[in-house]
Amino acid sequence: MTLTVLGALSLYDAYTVWSAGTMLKRMSRSTKLEPAMTERAVVTLESLVRPSPEQMSDVARLHMEVAGVLGLELPEALAELVTAEILLRRALAQAPASALAWTRLTYILLARGAPATQAISAFETSLLFAPSDRTLAQARITIAPAIWHGLTPRYRAHVMRAVQLVWGDDSARRMLREIWRDRVGQLIIRRAFEDSPRNLARVIDYFG
Repeated sequence: MTLTVLGALSLYDAYTVWSAGTMLKRMSRSTKLEPAMTERAVVTLESLVRPSPEQMSDVARLHMEVAGVLGLELPEALAELVTAEILLRRALAQAPASALAWTRLTYILLARGAPATQAISAFETSLLFAPSDRTLAQARITIAPAIWHGLTPRYRAHVMRAVQLVWGDDSARRMLREIWRDRVGQLIIRRAFEDSPRNLARVIDYFG
């Protein structure tokens, strides 16, 4: 990127584009992405003079994925999560009703060991703006066991509804099997079907 282009960017926007490009190149080495695909992504990111909230949220997601590849116990992974959090908070400052960004922020807060109250607040805000968003259901179910005991009944009901929404999807059932292995996760799934003994029996039979 030339100095002329950098001069047209705010310091933060320039950093966002530069760090995203650097991160994608590093990710291509870690996860064996096709180099051509990675380079196209870098070129696209470098063309963003004023990234939209959605674009910043998507770049944050890539930082989150890199953190997962590195292993969350490493300092480098924490740096990726911090970068992702900065991007998400900037995106939310422009688009505070983005349930997706609030969901991603919840994950980051939990992953970096932030106070549970912060993660709960972000999670409940996501549910407030899009309580029945099927596209976020699996992510919310995955997050919920870590903060279940801090959620109010209103938001617990939304999580249980998400379990009901995804139950008929085969790929989601595989995810639910992982949740079932967790004591709190199993509690959530059981409670989601407790008003229907027949369905609850099917769930228990499915998970063995």
